[in-house]
Amino acid sequence: MIHALIYVITFFSANSLIMIVMMMIIIVIILGDLQTVEKDIATIVESCTETGLRLNTTKCEIVMEDFRKIDGVDAFKDFFRVNKEEMILLGAPVVRGIAQDTAIKNKIDDLTRTTERLQLLHSHDALVILKNSLAILKLLYLLRTSDCGDNLLLRKFDEALRSALTGVTAVLNVDLTEDQWLQATLPVGDGGLWIRSAHMLTPSAFLASAASTFQLKQSILPDSF
Repeated sequence: MIHALIYVITFFSANSLIMIVMMMIIIVIILGDLQTVEKDIATIVESCTETGLRLNTTKCEIVMEDFRKIDGVDAFKDFFRVNKEEMILLGAPVVRGIAQDTAIKNKIDDLTRTTERLQLLHSHDALVILKNSLAILKLLYLLRTSDCGDNLLLRKFDEALRSALTGVTAVLNVDLTEDQWLQATLPVGDGGLWIRSAHMLTPSAFLASAASTFQLKQSILPDSF
């Protein structure tokens, strides 16, 4: 799997056309047993003189369960070692575990810190900002890219969101019963406030992302996957 990002800025003038290639970042993910990965790394290093690229081993990561297997292997001596549960790809935790829990906890902390500052605004302005910018939208990328449907921390996120909205010092300055809070998660057209619940939205968010990228994944991954 290779993600290439090339920024090209073109400047036009009366007499010339100048094209500047600013950046090219290639991220390569290699899967397989230890011997296969070691061989692939050696192939990449050997081809650097032909391609003009350079493998920055200090920014390379190796993910496995038992790092004792790579002790003494020169190909991986400078690689950053990452436990399987801590693996993150493009900002998204790959498997359930420490990385996923940490990501959700960070979102909860951000939400709590933000809502404390929203108390300085008018209630209506604070509600609009919280609903449309600072609540579920800050969590949506994580929900679409990481399978965290049964993570209990999502309910804590919902509790933090409810605390931000209800209570004497909160945005709405009212207390909501369980039924009223459930109604608040409905669209405005159905009598709610469209304050979406994280744990209710998670399954559909992840499945929608998986379905929309199915053809792309099939074209990239081998049939064995």
